[in-house]
Amino acid sequence: ASNPVRRILRPIVTGLAEETGELAHASLLQGNLLSPVFHADPLVHGIQVHFDEAELLPLHATSSGLAVLAFAGPKLRKQILSADLRAFTPNTIVDPDKLSLRIEEVRHSGLSYSDRAFDDEVTSQAAPVFDETGEVIGALSVAVPTVRANEERQRTIATALIAAARSATRSLGGTYPDL
Repeated sequence: ASNPVRRILRPIVTGLAEETGELAHASLLQGNLLSPVFHADPLVHGIQVHFDEAELLPLHATSSGLAVLAFAGPKLRKQILSADLRAFTPNTIVDPDKLSLRIEEVRHSGLSYSDRAFDDEVTSQAAPVFDETGEVIGALSVAVPTVRANEERQRTIATALIAAARSATRSLGGTYPDL
């Protein structure tokens, strides 16, 4: 009750979905997985991404998870990289060395990108969300049917996503690091 996360994130996620015209969602770190807390889809297209808020998201196979791993502490990264990683699609990175390189790329850019790694027909981007100590606590993501994931749309989404993640971090009392 003292920290109504869903109420705080709802207008940010809804605004992100409306601005991008695509499904947007917020997820928070829960152990080695991400727990979705809210999603919004403006339903402006005939083809949409299906999203289930009850489904826990793997860190290695989703853009949200990669955004979290890129800014997580070494203990969590080591735990994920040493696990037996499940391939959800042929594009899921399960090799620890390749995943490690991908995590570093995300850390450098501040934004993750996933192309058909969790779902064969979905491309997504995500940006991390931080708490008051600067620790990553989750991510915001925009998911697009791959058929609409052209370069221009992805650039537009990236800009909106970073602004929304900064807003979510501030609204939750967090501090967004200089990336």
